[in-house]
Amino acid sequence: MKIDKNIISTIETNPSCVSGLKRGIEKESLRCSGSGDLSLMPHPDALGSALTHSWITTDFSEAQLELITSVHPKAVECLDELNDIHRFVWENLAKGEAIWPCSMPCILPKDPEHIPVGRYGSSNAGMAKTVYRRGLGNRYGKTMQMVSGIHYNFSFPESFWLTLGITDEPTKTLVYLGMMRNFRRYSWLLIYLFGGSPVADSSFNHKEASSLVDMAGDSLGLPFATCLRMSDVGYVSAAQANLDISYNSIEAYCQALTPGLKETYGPYRRFKPIDGNYQQLNDAILQIENEFYSNIRPKRISRSNQRPIHALSENGIEYLEVRCIDLDPFEAGGISAEACYFIDTFLLACAISKSPLDSPQELSSIDKNQKLVAETGRDELLRLSKDGRPCLLREYAKDVLDACSVAAEILDSANKTLAYSRSFQKRFSQTREPSTTLSSRILESIRKKGSFIDFSLDLASQHLQTLKASSLSKRQQEIYDKEVKRSLKTQKDLEQLSEVPFEKFLADYVAV
Repeated sequence: MKIDKNIISTIETNPSCVSGLKRGIEKESLRCSGSGDLSLMPHPDALGSALTHSWITTDFSEAQLELITSVHPKAVECLDELNDIHRFVWENLAKGEAIWPCSMPCILPKDPEHIPVGRYGSSNAGMAKTVYRRGLGNRYGKTMQMVSGIHYNFSFPESFWLTLGITDEPTKTLVYLGMMRNFRRYSWLLIYLFGGSPVADSSFNHKEASSLVDMAGDSLGLPFATCLRMSDVGYVSAAQANLDISYNSIEAYCQALTPGLKETYGPYRRFKPIDGNYQQLNDAILQIENEFYSNIRPKRISRSNQRPIHALSENGIEYLEVRCIDLDPFEAGGISAEACYFIDTFLLACAISKSPLDSPQELSSIDKNQKLVAETGRDELLRLSKDGRPCLLREYAKDVLDACSVAAEILDSANKTLAYSRSFQKRFSQTREPSTTLSSRILESIRKKGSFIDFSLDLASQHLQTLKASSLSKRQQEIYDKEVKRSLKTQKDLEQLSEVPFEKFLADYVAV
């Protein structure tokens, strides 16, 4: 990663332009029983409507919570809100239920068909969400969809753009695209550092899990794995590999994605409606844009009934969604402030570094590096491809971290703190000592505790006590209670509207 000196010199004239970096967090996690089994109970009514609640919804399964923060200019404020949402959720879970703290799932049913798909009511919008999830389960297996993680949404404040003299959306989009190309090149470092899924419970009966071996505590894994979630066991799709997505321009990105949304994919034709119930939204490679599995996505808030791909094509990129961060099971909220500081540092480094256009050959190399680090990242002899040549991970990491060091100094100066440099130093040390990484700490703790399940349940109990130690204020409680009532009423009102037949709604919904 090579710093662009022109950008650096401009930012250094006004370092405060990056003091208000904007981030929001989406955190997935499973509901489980006190014995570690996946909860088969519906999403609790006490948490509101999963279709219309602003901060609490579900992802693939009824048992897979998704907690969503607002956008914040300070990492600590973002985590404070995330913890508050957790407090409210814990207070309203069924007796005996817990929030599973790990990315790899708890004990799953022997028959994956018993995993409950998310339900969102009888409105057309609600049924479409359920059908989409049925499609995911049919295409990839329900087991894979139970893997959880952190999505980190990031954007620059207006002061950043003004300092660079950028006022138009097309130029902002070019900056974000450059960031995405660099992120794709070097995100293996985040997978190494923040990978928290080195093992899975033996009940993880995924078709790709045959590559896993017996590990400590009745678990399955790979000896040097960091992040099974980003390996072939997790969110990887062979069908999508043929899309050849380029990040060189927003036009190239949208043009490459469009065939995946429009063209029939033979193996998916077999998922026909059963007793009138749709088994997928369509038979294309991608039912909708959200099915595209990438470790970073360009995002733009779209108008009502506007396809995300059209919003991007017409108006450009508004923010980036980072998707390769595992849950940190040692943190009550699944992510620490220190981790946020480094992610911000890494993203700024991607923005202030030169970013050559990508090519199909480079994209193939990028995917291979990601897989190697996900599956064997703690092997001290691991070599990655750097500029077409093999390079030891720790030496390649030094080159990337040199740019991160510059970004950390800028962020320290902007925020009058040393937090970013301290986070940088911690992560630099971890590239030299694989035994200090999150994945290694998890494995060691599992060995001491005896099993992956006992380790996870113990942490879930600790997190409950941590969150209970500081309860919601009366005002916060009122806000969450009000949102529950509002969301339930909104869903009920939607279901009482006169709507077009679902078949017509669906045809319009997936039209590109």
